[in-house]
Amino acid sequence: AGAFVDKGKLLSQGKAKKGFCAIIDDNIIIGAAENSPYLEEAINNGGYFFRQYPLVVDGMAIDNKPTGKSLRRALCEKDGRIIVVECTQTTFHDFAQALVDYGVDNAIYLVGGDAFGFYRSEDGQRHDFGDPSRNEDTNITYMVWR
Repeated sequence: AGAFVDKGKLLSQGKAKKGFCAIIDDNIIIGAAENSPYLEEAINNGGYFFRQYPLVVDGMAIDNKPTGKSLRRALCEKDGRIIVVECTQTTFHDFAQALVDYGVDNAIYLVGGDAFGFYRSEDGQRHDFGDPSRNEDTNITYMVWR
């Protein structure tokens, strides 16, 4: 979907999507811009950067081209915290508006649909979601919070 930086190494280039996530010195920045200084900062500081559809920018819903209803997932900034929000069978427009109604400040889309993943709740219990057979693909990216 555009530029991608992994541990300071630029692995792909482009501006296909205006939304971005930058992780620099353990700080996560979610935003939208055609040109972002965070891309260069991620390269120079051994950080991370990727682009995706913007859903919410400064508390305002952003319209995107994809249509139809599907499972939607977003990486969000809400009240200074980074969270993932998932909603089943909704349009991009309705999902973005629901995020605004929930009080999200900034959000970008996370692809995946029924892609397999898991998370651990605060008590350490593992919660799986999606279709495990989707992990047979060789191009899978994970986000890990520590």
